[in-house]
Amino acid sequence: MSASNQFYKNLNDSHFMCQNWYIKITIKWYNKPIKFYIIVTYHLVYYYIVPISKSDKDCVRKGGYMKRATATALSCVVLGWFYFTHLDDPIARQVAYPFNYRDVVMAAAEKEQVPPSLVASVILAESKYKNTAESETGALGLMQLMPDTARWVAQQVGHGNYTDRQLKEPETNIELGTWYLGHLLKEFNGDEVQALAAYNAGRGHVESWLNENKWNGMVDTIPFPETRSYVKAVLQYQEKYEALYGNDY
Repeated sequence: MSASNQFYKNLNDSHFMCQNWYIKITIKWYNKPIKFYIIVTYHLVYYYIVPISKSDKDCVRKGGYMKRATATALSCVVLGWFYFTHLDDPIARQVAYPFNYRDVVMAAAEKEQVPPSLVASVILAESKYKNTAESETGALGLMQLMPDTARWVAQQVGHGNYTDRQLKEPETNIELGTWYLGHLLKEFNGDEVQALAAYNAGRGHVESWLNENKWNGMVDTIPFPETRSYVKAVLQYQEKYEALYGNDY
C-alpha cells in the first residue's frame, strides 16, 4: 500500500472522521497547497476563536479531529511555506533562494554567456549551496559534477594542475560547472530544457531520445521521471531567482 493510501486509510480508521465538513475538506485538499493553506488557517481560527459546541467537545474527548497542537503545527508549516514561496522579502531570498558566491557566479555566467539565474538555480537544485555535497554516484560540489566530466572540462578550459579535490572549492566548481552548462546550451541550440535534461541525465541519453523520436523536447514528456522533476524544479527556481534578484544581477 502506498504512503498516500495508508494516510487515507489511517484517517478513515481513526477518530478523525467526525462528521464535520471542514475535516472532509482538509482530507480532500491536503495536497493542494493554496487550498490547504486556507483550510489550515480556518482550523487555527476555529480552535482558538470559535467556541466549541458540546457535540464538538464530545468529539474532541474521543479524539475525533485534530487537536489544537496539531492544528497549530500545521498552520506554522503551511504559513511558512506560503511566506517563503510567495513573498518577495529579504528573508525569503536568504533562506529559500540563497545566492551565495554571487560574484563568482556572475563572473562565470558572463564569461560563458549563461543566465546567472540559471546557474544559481542549478546550484540550488544540485547541492542547496553546500560546497561539500557529494552524491551517491560520486558527483561533487556545488554543481555536482562527476569527476570524469570535470576533468574533461578542465582540459577544455585549460585549467592546469587540476585535481578532483578542487571540485569542493566553490570557485573551481562554479567555473567548471558553468562552462559545462554553457557548452550544453550551445550543443542544444540554446534550449534550456534540453540542456538541463542533459546536465542531469547525460548528453548521450538526451541525444538518443531526440534522435530516436522518444522525446519531443517538452518538459512534461522527458522519459526519465527523475530528470523531468529536476528540470521542472530548476526552471521554477529560475523564475523565482529572476523575480527576487532581477534588479541585482
